[in-house]
Amino acid sequence: IPNPQSPIVFYLNSKHFFLVFININLFILYKMKQNELKPTDKFKNMNRLKEFTTPEFPAILTAGDKDSYNSMAIGWGTLGVIWRRPTFTVYVKPERYTHQFIEKSKYFTVSIIDKKFMDGFGVYGSKSGRDVNKEKESGFHIKFLDNGGITFEEAKEVFVCKIICRTHLKEEDVDKEIIKLYEDNIKGFISTKPHSQYIGEIIGHYTK
Repeated sequence: IPNPQSPIVFYLNSKHFFLVFININLFILYKMKQNELKPTDKFKNMNRLKEFTTPEFPAILTAGDKDSYNSMAIGWGTLGVIWRRPTFTVYVKPERYTHQFIEKSKYFTVSIIDKKFMDGFGVYGSKSGRDVNKEKESGFHIKFLDNGGITFEEAKEVFVCKIICRTHLKEEDVDKEIIKLYEDNIKGFISTKPHSQYIGEIIGHYTK
C-alpha cells in the first residue's frame, strides 16, 4: 500500500482533484448556457407564421341571430386575457358583409373547422353572403347553440364570445407600412380603411 504522504500519491490526488474541478466548472457553464435566452428567426418567416392562420387554422367568424346572420373566414385572431376575462379578439374590414352583423350584435362565434372539410371552408373566404348562400355553396350545416352561438356541424372547436369592447381602427393610428399593404391592394383588401376590432369575452367553449 503506497504511503499517503508519498510524492506519487500526492500527485495523483492533485491530478484527480484538478479533473473534478474542471468537470464541475464545465457542468456549471453548460447549465448556464441552457438557461440563456437564445435569439431565433422563427417568426421572421411568414410561412412559419401561417401555422397560426388560414388554412392551417381554418376559422369562421359568425355574427347575427337565428333570423339574420353571416359568416366569413378569418385569417387571424387573438386568444388572451384582458380585464381578468378570457378573450378572443377578431378583426373585420368595414366593407365585409359580416361587419354590419357584428356591429349590431352583442355576441359572435369563432368556429374551427375540421380540416377534412377544407373544400367547403374555402367558400367562406372567397364569396360574399351578399351574393350567395354560403351554407348551400359549401355544404355546411348551421347549428344553433343553447347560449345563442351560431356554428356548424363541421366544426371541431367553437368559441362563443360576448363583445366587451369594439374599436374602429383609424388610419392615422396604424403604422404606415401596414397602410401600404392596403394601398398595394392585397387580395381581399379593397380599401385603405383599417379593420374594426372586437374583443369578445369567451362565455362558451365546445370541442369534439
